[in-house]
Amino acid sequence: MGKTMAAAVICERIRRDFECLVFLDKIGEADCDNPVAMLGLQKKLLHNLIKVEGLSTYDDIETNMNEINSNICHKRILLVLDNVTRKKQLDYFGAGDEERELLCPGSRILITTRDQNLLKDLNVDDKYIVRGLDPNEALRLFRHHALKREEPQEGYAELCRNLAHYAGGHPWFLKRLGSFLKGKSKDSKYQWHQILEKLVRTPHVDSLFRSFGPVGPYGGQGGVAFDDGAHTGVRQIRLSGRTALGTIAIDYDQNGCLVRSFLFDGFKKRVTLDHPSEYLVSISGHIGDFIGIQHVKSLKFHSNKKTYGPFGSEMGQPFDLSHFGGRIIGLHGKCSGMLNSIGAHFRPISHTYPFDIVGPFGGDSGTDIWNDGKHTGVRQIVIGFDEAVMSISILYDERGRPVGPFIHGPSGGGKTYTIELDHPSEYLTSITGYVEEVSKITILQSLTIHTNRRSHGPIGAANKGRHFSFPYTGGKIVGFHGTCVGPRLESIGAFYEPIPHTYPVQVFGPFGGKGGKSWDFVDIKGIDVHYTDFIESITFEVDGATSFEPETNYGGNGGENTFKVQLECPNEYITSFSGYFVHENDRGTIINSLTFQTNKRILGPIGIEEGDYFSLPWEAGKVISFFGSAGDHLESIGAQVEPYYPFKSVGLFGCSKTSFWDDGNNHTNVKKIIVEFEPSKGSYIRSITFQYEEEYKKLWQLETHGSIDDEKFHTVSMVHKIQIHVPDEYLTSISGYYFLDGITSLTFQTNKKTIGPIGDEMGWHFSSPATGGKIVGFYGWSGEHLEAIGAHFEPISHLYPIKSIGPFGGLGGRAWDDGKFNGVRELEVRYDDVIHYIKFVYDNNGERVYSAMHGGYPNEDKAEVIRVLFFTTHMFKEQAARMVQ
Repeated sequence: MGKTMAAAVICERIRRDFECLVFLDKIGEADCDNPVAMLGLQKKLLHNLIKVEGLSTYDDIETNMNEINSNICHKRILLVLDNVTRKKQLDYFGAGDEERELLCPGSRILITTRDQNLLKDLNVDDKYIVRGLDPNEALRLFRHHALKREEPQEGYAELCRNLAHYAGGHPWFLKRLGSFLKGKSKDSKYQWHQILEKLVRTPHVDSLFRSFGPVGPYGGQGGVAFDDGAHTGVRQIRLSGRTALGTIAIDYDQNGCLVRSFLFDGFKKRVTLDHPSEYLVSISGHIGDFIGIQHVKSLKFHSNKKTYGPFGSEMGQPFDLSHFGGRIIGLHGKCSGMLNSIGAHFRPISHTYPFDIVGPFGGDSGTDIWNDGKHTGVRQIVIGFDEAVMSISILYDERGRPVGPFIHGPSGGGKTYTIELDHPSEYLTSITGYVEEVSKITILQSLTIHTNRRSHGPIGAANKGRHFSFPYTGGKIVGFHGTCVGPRLESIGAFYEPIPHTYPVQVFGPFGGKGGKSWDFVDIKGIDVHYTDFIESITFEVDGATSFEPETNYGGNGGENTFKVQLECPNEYITSFSGYFVHENDRGTIINSLTFQTNKRILGPIGIEEGDYFSLPWEAGKVISFFGSAGDHLESIGAQVEPYYPFKSVGLFGCSKTSFWDDGNNHTNVKKIIVEFEPSKGSYIRSITFQYEEEYKKLWQLETHGSIDDEKFHTVSMVHKIQIHVPDEYLTSISGYYFLDGITSLTFQTNKKTIGPIGDEMGWHFSSPATGGKIVGFYGWSGEHLEAIGAHFEPISHLYPIKSIGPFGGLGGRAWDDGKFNGVRELEVRYDDVIHYIKFVYDNNGERVYSAMHGGYPNEDKAEVIRVLFFTTHMFKEQAARMVQ
């Protein structure tokens, strides 16, 4: 049931309490598109208020407003304003802030809107969010509009389910998407698959319904044309020049990946956007003349948050690059030694459906307002409660590493309920609960936490007060906000983010052009890249035991050179790749260069690093398949990536020609890092030394790696010391640059901060993927300087994999916890209609450990006892020893 239908049902139930019911629908559409429609809605209201035959109304909105205000006070009215989009619209129907004082006592105004923030501006007395349709209801409504039937159609069942996911249970989007797909050609299944692929990359349904063409360019006709094409967003803009703008370069975002339009060292000015929450909405500036050549003299960049600039000289003819309701996703124009002209590609501003921010639900009197912001996921929730909810603690995930916990409300006292999520495959979908007013203070009585796998709760006093529910969106909760009052959690809301139906597998790319025949490939064992001055073709090798096609080539048959990427399966796999591409008029799009990064090494660069740069985000995970397009040559390439952790080791990054060293992985943490430089020996890192923490907090100092000269002794150099504040702080990743035969720069990331860059960021970039774990050791190659480096990882004990599940059942009784052992040997259960007790025999490195009895004996001894024996490795060894004897 949608918001309009919900309003209609409410009206039918309470209309007897009013003298007049007026339902004015589609107000937002009337206000934007059709003044005649707005006049029609005003006339409808006046006819119902006055009830006079042949009532004359006016074809003027202001005059009708005066008539409505004069008559609305005479009847107890139930006025429904459906789909309000801005505050001013209430004034047209006598429902504005001042006009509301004129209403007859007992009157009520019911407003429906998609804009939750609008309700705050209107200062409404009460609000209700329609939960939306569950997945099965949503699927039936989608099929009704897309196929004119609610039951599955052969060959479309899975396709319909995947497409309906992106409407998030929202009836309006389900109808719109279904009707949009129904209008496709007879070859609808193929087109449906194409649309599904678009939604996987950009899961915003409203992006399908509107498309904008390019705007501009503004400026002169000289120079060489450039066109960056359309991307998903803009991250950074770099400019050169003073009185005249010389060069402009843009760092784009392509579904989470970096695409850099141009590489040049002379940029003096930068505009860095807080992507993705900040985006460009327009560009303005001036066009002037220089020795008879028209060019761009100044630029201002306008985002949804602020204006940057002006850059250059504000003289000449002004211009404005904008499109109502759009945001800039690419630039085009002409340039020579200066920027001759500039234009832009636009895309509709996507609105996360049905909601981006939900709530908060509860009271609004609390002065302690909290907001955790958005993250990439939730790992753990701990709720403190007694008769009501007292506190909540959330441990978030931020691109593979834990963040928090964020604690709201008092700690200590009462009971706690802990929820461990199997991140990233398990995620939060909704929260429901009850709120109640006690002594004029609204508090949360209970919460139930819903994930895509299960529900936890109710936690607190269930079924007490008024029920609330976060809507079903088809997305995941990535952050919380709310208020606290005194010793209680007063309200809670959430930030949502849409996700593809393939989650947690993500799709990146394809990078390059849009021509050629599409291809995709999985189960990678090796890659052959054939190239001359650009990438001609790519060949994938797979395990013959798992594939009917052990080798397939995509692209042309040329290529004087072949670069072989041979993976050491199953322990080595690709974690990322990057490259360069250019658009050429005669050959279309060509990929100039590719570089592959595995969990052990960097392979490449292959080809010439010229053109637009692209790369997967370093925290993506494990590449499980490639796809793209090819004709006479390789035109584009993309990848499907799944989260993968823990990595046991990552690297080597750099070159490896000298002595190998390995500090091992038997440490518990890294406590100190010492990085040495000697400028007279070049820009390489001369040496690196690690101090590790061992079990029982002992410290272990290792020898220095590198900085050995021809005489085989250590030289004096500049020293950079890094202190890790264990145990609360630990290393989560390492990145840097290497050039020719050495490491030039290192950056260390802990769970709390970024340290670096240390050194000169020159050469080829490398980074370890997000593992969800911590670094406990390093290894590499070194001689006169540090030549290569890698890291040993281990899972973070309180996070991975799942250290506890449950408890399932009630919240009463005395808590018990047997701890952790190597396994379970036996369990004993006494039961009749209920479980009376349970006890265990654990295995602890071959020894039996007997637990206490959890529960009690029944009053009447009618219960049965069952014992279960588990055959463990140690029991097998014991039995083998007895057989030998």
